[in-house]
Amino acid sequence: PRLYSRRNISMLNVSKETEVYREGNYYYIYVAGQGLKIKSGIYTHNYDVLSDLQELTLMLPERILMNGNITEQADGTKIVEITVPKADVVELFDFHIDETVMAISNDAKIQEVSPTDATVLITVSEDGYLLSYSTQFDMKLTLGIKNETGARDPMEVKVKMDSIVNYTHPSVPVTVTPMEGYEDFPYIEY
Repeated sequence: PRLYSRRNISMLNVSKETEVYREGNYYYIYVAGQGLKIKSGIYTHNYDVLSDLQELTLMLPERILMNGNITEQADGTKIVEITVPKADVVELFDFHIDETVMAISNDAKIQEVSPTDATVLITVSEDGYLLSYSTQFDMKLTLGIKNETGARDPMEVKVKMDSIVNYTHPSVPVTVTPMEGYEDFPYIEY
């Protein structure tokens, strides 16, 4: 399958949009005016939106799902609200944390992550199709940022994470169109 996603990360009143296209074994990523191509593998799980959502919706620990609340709306849709304890946030939402660190600096290394509890809202149509999936939590990151000498200076960042994925026309065939010029993106090997 092919995948195209566009993500927008807003931080400190600055927005950074990232486009990601997957075809075969490669991801084509366009961010900050530059494109790159990387091979699918251990470092690319962060860009696979479908995989991330499947993992979160199918693999949430049963103990977390037991505290979920389901509300049926007048139009037949159901909203599932799940609270994820802060002890589980880092493990379950590591891709959000990685994206945030990359948005701050490519050379940043995580030294400490302190999240709050997370709220997950899942909206399902009356026909059983996923309509939206959102995750909300706050976190404090302590990062090591390289200085001129190569040593890492600590930097504390407070982040309000609000991730919303909306599905339009579920069950309807779609055409996936990659960003222009993706075939010419330079290959980066990790």
